[in-house]
Amino acid sequence: MRALLTTTALQARSLGQVAKPVSAPSYSPSPHCPAPIARRAVCLCDSKGTASTLSSLPAVVIITAEDLPTGPGVYAIYDRSDQLQYVGLSRMVDSSLLEHAESLPDLAFSAKVRSVPSGDKGLLQKAWKEMITQHDPIHVVSVPVTRKPAGPTPQDLREEVLSNKSEKSRKLINNDVIRGLATRGFAVIDGAMDHATMDAAFRDVEMIREIGMMRPVSSQYDLGRQDEIAVLDDMALRQIQKKHSRGASGTGGDADRESFAGLLALSALLKGLPEALMLQQEQAAQGPSWMPELAVPRSLMLAVYPGEGAYYARHLDNDVVQQSYGGEAGTSGPSWQGPPGQRVADRAVTAIIYLNQDWVSEKNGGNLRLFHAGGSPGGEEHTDVAPLAGRLVLFQSRLLDHEVLPAYHRRWALSAWIPSLEAFTNNSTA
Repeated sequence: MRALLTTTALQARSLGQVAKPVSAPSYSPSPHCPAPIARRAVCLCDSKGTASTLSSLPAVVIITAEDLPTGPGVYAIYDRSDQLQYVGLSRMVDSSLLEHAESLPDLAFSAKVRSVPSGDKGLLQKAWKEMITQHDPIHVVSVPVTRKPAGPTPQDLREEVLSNKSEKSRKLINNDVIRGLATRGFAVIDGAMDHATMDAAFRDVEMIREIGMMRPVSSQYDLGRQDEIAVLDDMALRQIQKKHSRGASGTGGDADRESFAGLLALSALLKGLPEALMLQQEQAAQGPSWMPELAVPRSLMLAVYPGEGAYYARHLDNDVVQQSYGGEAGTSGPSWQGPPGQRVADRAVTAIIYLNQDWVSEKNGGNLRLFHAGGSPGGEEHTDVAPLAGRLVLFQSRLLDHEVLPAYHRRWALSAWIPSLEAFTNNSTA
């Protein structure tokens, strides 16, 4: 079945094209959502959180919304003339709608949303197809394919590193950290953030799980991965920042509940590590370094192991064998999927900060086990690291095998895979 819009005006404008908006049946605003006179949101679904048909969903004006639904769903976007522009699906509907509306306010003015609380990929796709088929007739607009806009230049990336400079990150990275990364492949830093900030961050991540942003990595369950994750890219962090601003100003309701100041502080710390690591490496001047020139991570990963023995089997964060099909050198395998800077093959340094209060490994388990050289020549040893709140672990993504031992209590970690700057010049994709 063909999608409702192969390329609409909304999509074409994002590609630098100009396309005529498509026609679609107009809707009659419900009594609870009159003609747009205020830029705020109203209820997007019925009292049970679902709706069987598109026509039963009320229209909503998107911009500056304070009560958009968080969580997964499908949506239809209309322009100011009630012309259909786009049908999409998302695991974070509020973030997706706001991103559309901020970048193209005239083309993404109002929306209809159907919630899919489970977030199951198959159910999301089914709901998306159903929403498409409820538009009759189907209009298709073809737009000539153009080259993708060029990515950031090396100078852009270096400026981004400097703009994310963090004095807190600099204080953490000393000569011992650089030596540990070079000789054993890892370093452990305790007290990376103060207790008050860690307590706030813990409340923040618990809230993120409560509102349904965490999702199990079911596709890797058979590979021994049993955590739930939320990818915090720039868009997600911007939405969190907006909630922080509203909460801090006292205009968004419960300031403590919506501030997210703790999580944002940890994000700034992790994004400041590339500059701090390269600065200290330069100052250490201990001969040839394994460390490439680094770039700012494009996203962070929040992970929680729900307890009950959940674990993650031994693996590498950047596995050379997985970088190609058949285990041979090349740039055609699954580790090369995705945009430059976000692929598995781009990872140079893994940084993890833990958020677990009062953790007792003897009872809760959940240690990070790092495998490294030691003992007899060619031998291997391992070091177990308890996931204590405020503990920062750094290791070489291409070198250190590691695993998460079974956790019997909820276990939180915020990770950054710091890419090499060179990764952005290698545009190979799977």
